[in-house]
Amino acid sequence: MARTVLAAIPKRRADCRADAPSQVWPTSSSNRLQELNRQVRKKHKEWKDIQKLQQNVGLTQPLSEAAMRIYEQHQGKLQEDIGQIQPALELLKQRRKQTLHHIPVQDLPEPDRFTRLRTGRKYFLDTIKMIAYRCRNQHGFHDTRRAQTF
Repeated sequence: MARTVLAAIPKRRADCRADAPSQVWPTSSSNRLQELNRQVRKKHKEWKDIQKLQQNVGLTQPLSEAAMRIYEQHQGKLQEDIGQIQPALELLKQRRKQTLHHIPVQDLPEPDRFTRLRTGRKYFLDTIKMIAYRCRNQHGFHDTRRAQTF
């Protein structure tokens, strides 16, 4: 879903997603970041679930020698699984950290860059907006359909 942003020039609209992706515009940066976030959350949940399995052992009575061996093997397997998941989780976190979160303005193509209003123009437009707002509220035009006919 593309997020639309109004540019400084009222007649021009800028879109955060390019119509025709170019080499300069890294459009899939947010998609890669979302996918990495999904993978990190999935791995982290898997790691937490194994930790819970390992810690949720309630021994109420002494175990026989055979049951003790099975218990130790099970705990060892869980510990081994945790040992395999942790490096993979750390690798995913590193990849997520290295992925760009935002597109720098200098990486945008020239026609897609945002233009800034000069200070004088901005103050002038803000003054007009304030006058229109006060006029609308002073005359009780809270309904926009009635205000447009005024």
